[in-house]
Amino acid sequence: MWHRLARSTHATSRDASPALARHSFPIPREALKTLTFRRRRDAFTVIELCIVVGTVGLLVFFGMARLREVRRQNTKNPLQCQQNMKWIGQALSDFNADHADKMPWELPMAEGGSREAIPTTQATPHFRALTNFIRNTRVLVCPMDPIRHRGTSLASMDDSALSYFLNVSATTHGRNVVLTGDRTISPTSDTTTGEILVTAATPVQWTHPVPDERGHTIPGAAEPSGNLLFNNNSFIETSTLQLQRVVRSFGTNGQRLILP
Repeated sequence: MWHRLARSTHATSRDASPALARHSFPIPREALKTLTFRRRRDAFTVIELCIVVGTVGLLVFFGMARLREVRRQNTKNPLQCQQNMKWIGQALSDFNADHADKMPWELPMAEGGSREAIPTTQATPHFRALTNFIRNTRVLVCPMDPIRHRGTSLASMDDSALSYFLNVSATTHGRNVVLTGDRTISPTSDTTTGEILVTAATPVQWTHPVPDERGHTIPGAAEPSGNLLFNNNSFIETSTLQLQRVVRSFGTNGQRLILP
């Protein structure tokens, strides 16, 4: 009898356990809905993901545009143009040291010079004679000159890769002789290419490289300016008035400038 009672009690207890388990910790439906809502909100929806991606894309686009603008402004640095001319002056000095104080245009090509190229009115052959002294063609292009672009090498480039004229009348002798300068020097209001003979009476002036580009200008004014490098390796930036004062020292015989 006791055994039957114990088995009956055990069976009743076992049968009641699932029901007890179901009703021991009841969870309201509102709480279930809240948990389900929070679980769904843990992930981005497709629309939210598109908004995030689009926002990031716009930030990257405007950031890159601003970076390109800053780089463009930095490359148009007039001081870099002046530094380039100093490198050219140093290259000419090194050439002189190796060729008995002679300029490239004073020596024949057989001796490493460029004298035969003077009648061609091209500036490139004279720069090409400096191949051993100018390693980077970037120094031959002024950042303020928008229509001249760096040449691949001195051996293959032409005058379109030059921003500076050469004075093929210049020698190492004499005082304050102009060696080179910005190609925007001209006897007219427009830019000039080829050879020009400049005497003390020549009304030379600085011009803009192209009509819609100012190039070098006098600070605080729209007047164009230009740079000159002398045979003593001194350097000046001049206005047109100052340029004409320099030209007065050229005398009546004049100086032959090759403008690229």
